[in-house]
Amino acid sequence: MITHKHHIIPRHMGGSDDNSNLVELTIEEHAEAHRKLFEEHGRWQDKIAWQTLSGQITHAEAIKQAQIHSNKTRIVTQEHKDKISKSLSGRKNGPRDPSIGRKISESLKGKPHTEERKANMRKNHADYSGENNPRFGKPSAMLGKQHKKVKCPHCKVEVSVNTATRWHFDNCKSNSVVAKHESA
Repeated sequence: MITHKHHIIPRHMGGSDDNSNLVELTIEEHAEAHRKLFEEHGRWQDKIAWQTLSGQITHAEAIKQAQIHSNKTRIVTQEHKDKISKSLSGRKNGPRDPSIGRKISESLKGKPHTEERKANMRKNHADYSGENNPRFGKPSAMLGKQHKKVKCPHCKVEVSVNTATRWHFDNCKSNSVVAKHESA
């Protein structure tokens, strides 16, 4: 049986890692403990912990939600904003008028590359071609492999297995269930 160490007073509420504040719970008990904490205190940290432990959301979704919530409460002072602006001003990639990029793009349209630029592109190409390429001599993962083909029961088209379920079978436009749903 897998157990987790649960903080009786969560760390986000000021709880410590002392043994007196820890209790061993099963995963299900741990999820329930965070659900009760969320219902009692309304903290987003407990909601995310409860949903992750109970399998309602993935670990990646939990990280994304935690980032969103922590950014909502982040306070950026005007002094901090000014400091960032000052550090970026005058830099190559610093703040600038967006129209400058459009003007540069427009000015370069239709113009041929200079000889210097062409020589630079040839050099870069040579640096990564043949034996200079880090992938040289390594076979492609798909080399010599053929995709398995299956026939869609609805439209009778033979398609690759890796795209079959995305565009055919239950999702096929010829499928009468899908067609009826789309026409409604």
